[in-house]
Amino acid sequence: MEEHVRELQESPPSARVGSAVNMISHENTNFGSIKINIGPGDYEWFSTPDSYRRDIQALCEKSDIGPRMVSGGLHWMTFNEVATIGLVVV
Repeated sequence: MEEHVRELQESPPSARVGSAVNMISHENTNFGSIKINIGPGDYEWFSTPDSYRRDIQALCEKSDIGPRMVSGGLHWMTFNEVATIGLVVV
């Protein structure tokens, strides 16, 4: 376990995990963002261009996710759901 923690601490802060699962949320500020899960308890937020806001909002409404995720809780989107709106996943 200590070795795993040490490796995480040595990783550059901009490291990306290509096989990470994506989560979409709709914040109460109408600011769309993508949350990339990179491990147990570890995640990274990415802002999205305003041009994706309506598409992200539509995905959230389809999944019953409201502001601050109060109404529907968490919903983990599949890669295909995110790719449908043309959102680039790194």
